[in-house]
Amino acid sequence: MSAQETQAKNPFIGVGLYTLADAARILRLHPSKIRRWAKGYSFVNGDALRHSEPMFRRESAELVEHDLLSFADVIEMKLISGFIEQGIKLPAIRKVAEYVAVKLGESHPLARLRFHTDGKLIVGEWLHGKDQPEAPATVKQFFEELPSGQMVLPELVEPFFKKLDYADDMTVRYWPLGKDRAIVLDPLRNFGHAIVEKSGVPTDALYAMAAGKSTRAEVAWWYDVDPADVDAALEYEQKLRTPIPGSTIAKAA
Repeated sequence: MSAQETQAKNPFIGVGLYTLADAARILRLHPSKIRRWAKGYSFVNGDALRHSEPMFRRESAELVEHDLLSFADVIEMKLISGFIEQGIKLPAIRKVAEYVAVKLGESHPLARLRFHTDGKLIVGEWLHGKDQPEAPATVKQFFEELPSGQMVLPELVEPFFKKLDYADDMTVRYWPLGKDRAIVLDPLRNFGHAIVEKSGVPTDALYAMAAGKSTRAEVAWWYDVDPADVDAALEYEQKLRTPIPGSTIAKAA
């Protein structure tokens, strides 16, 4: 069966599939916050019952029905939580997301652009080319201050963005321990759950064997992976199992 036929039979291949609980562990956020951002919520304002919409558009009604999130959903939430940690209020983040969504026609604008913030402004990276054809040819990349439209050049890049890989300006891989470690979340592999990059071995499989009292060397031999990769997998999986704070946002991993 060809890749195209496989994709036709299962349209979620390459999308990444995560439960709300999965996303909460990966992002170190309370599950109720994940649910509110993904599904929206109702609240009372004075005498009126109001509804807050989800923080991003969900592409698939089937994923919504089964309470599943895509890789792009998870990255979007990661960026939202990072902005909040920097002091950006949720209404401001929503306005910026809506601005970029309309401008680019994207359902996940925060996952499409490389954003960083200084705590007061949210800035999106625009690569020279189709998005801004009027830019001088000598300008290889530049930033647009949102939502005012003022052009600014960055001096600093947030550490989180160094953990992301992009293709066609869209986030396609996330290296939670950094790119110098072997662990990656790639929606094209293992439905977006963490693996050792070279071998494709799921990190939870390595963790499970180690939890069964196998030594580091035994785990590495059994799965034919480097012992350092076993260490990285165990570090990542242990972080997922650390209790999630109930009332505060944990710092981005």
